[in-house]
This record gives sequence, C-alpha cells and structure tokens, in this order.
Amino acid sequence: MKKILILGMAALLGFTCVGGLSATAAAEGISETQTAQVYLVPGSYYDEDGEKQQNTVENATALSEDECSALHMEGNVYKAGEKGSVLPKAQTENYGIVFNGWWYIVDAEIVYTDTVPAVTEDTYLYADFRADLSQHQDPIAPKGEVKQEYKHYLLITHTDGTSEKVQLYVSGTDYAGMDDAGYGAPVQFYNEYFTLKKGDLIQIFLSGIVDDDEPTCMPVHDSTQASCVSFEASGTSKTADYVAYNTADGNHPANETAHHTLKYIATATQNFRVYIKSLNNGSSLNFYIEKKQ
Repeated sequence: MKKILILGMAALLGFTCVGGLSATAAAEGISETQTAQVYLVPGSYYDEDGEKQQNTVENATALSEDECSALHMEGNVYKAGEKGSVLPKAQTENYGIVFNGWWYIVDAEIVYTDTVPAVTEDTYLYADFRADLSQHQDPIAPKGEVKQEYKHYLLITHTDGTSEKVQLYVSGTDYAGMDDAGYGAPVQFYNEYFTLKKGDLIQIFLSGIVDDDEPTCMPVHDSTQASCVSFEASGTSKTADYVAYNTADGNHPANETAHHTLKYIATATQNFRVYIKSLNNGSSLNFYIEKKQ
C-alpha cells in the first residue's frame, strides 16, 4: 500500500515509503514494456566554507555531461536501473543528515518508492535528505518557516525536494476575455521577484476561477495534450526560453488527464517575476516570465 501527500504539503510533512508498484502499474494499465526512463537525482548541499557539494548514489551509474545536458540538467543524475529493481541508497557527507528514501510526483501528490516504478514518460526520483530521527510519518516544519495561506500562488518544487509558495497579487487589466476571479472586473496575477534553479517545477494555484473558495491547480495541457498555457514574449524576454511544459508530471487530478506542471529549463539560477492572465474559466492561461535585470 502506498501512502501519499498533497504536493502543497510536501515542505511541511514527512512521508512513508512505498513498496513494489507492480500492482499499481497493472491497475493503471501501464505496459510491461517500459521505454521511458527513470533517473535518480540525489541533490547537493553547501559545506561550511560555502562550497557546493554533490550527493552521490551508491552502486549506480552517473550520466555523462552530454547526457545531463540533453535532459536540461546541470549534472549529478544517475540511471535508476530496470523496472521493479530495488533502488540504491543516496549518500551525503552533510553532517547530521540521513537518506529517507526516493520520491516523485504522481497525480499532483508526493509518492515514495523503494523500487524503480513503471512509468510511461521520463521520470525523476528525488532523494529525501533530512536530519536524523526524522522519519516519513513525522511532521517536519522547516526552521523559521511560518505557514502562509495564500488565495493565489505559485508552488515551486526544487530539485533538492524542498518546496515554497510564491504569493500572486492581483491587478486590473483591460485584456479582452479575462476572468474576474470574484473581483467584479477582469484581473491579472503577478508577483515580486523570486529565484528559479534549473529543474525547478512550477504549479499555478488560483482562486475564484474554477473554485470560489480554495486555490485550484491550473492545467497546462488538456486531455488531448493541447496547450492550456500560452508563453508570452515581450521585447528581448521570451518565456519559452526559461520554462516548458512538464508532460512527465502525470495526470491531475485522478478524474482528468491534464498536466499541471511547468519546468524551469534554463541553466542559470536567476530571479524572475511572472504575470498570468486567465481566460475562459481557467481553460486558457497567458504566462509571461520576466528576468530581473
């Protein structure tokens, strides 16, 4: 039996490992012949001298620089092995931190697994490193973090397994066909500058478009894989240079086949802010990302 958590709670809660997934694969109709690849991302940390150090995976083959580049990854990525095989352990020299298992995103939820899952698209498993005595079932609140409840926000999931909410603010607009999100007139959503690193995943949560009370994760592809998000360009800033549709994020929610995740594909770590316009009750979004000069 697998235990799962809503993705938006990933930064606050611990998790329980998953056993074999063969029953799940059969239930979901996944072919026994797997052509998609599963990759292991152990992450990194900064030592006492402020130098970045890479975690490793024992008895696993690391991808070459060219292979990582083809995946739009900076490096430190490993091959996971054959479907159903037991996953190796990730290792770190970071003092007081232990490996608590591998996780990935299934149906907008965090799922832990100890074997290579059956997948239909390339999938990344991320190492969960936390302080000793921290187990999956234990609630974990990052030091100094104050829980924030936002009506509109971006959920950023970083490649090291941490996540954060970036609040979206509301402003008026005269853009034709815009939703009013309960404000009585057309509005657009924007934020202050925040940081994106290569491989970060982005989900858009808006209230008043699909649901009046609770923030709803907006789709980026519909059931036919047609785009629900248009990437805007302005001057020299082209959104498509920085983000792409992450079609490997699975189906969200269970009764739909839409994808809800964007991926930051640029190499450099940079600061951005975004502007979002929602049209036709969220069935179409205009997404513009602006790099800080």
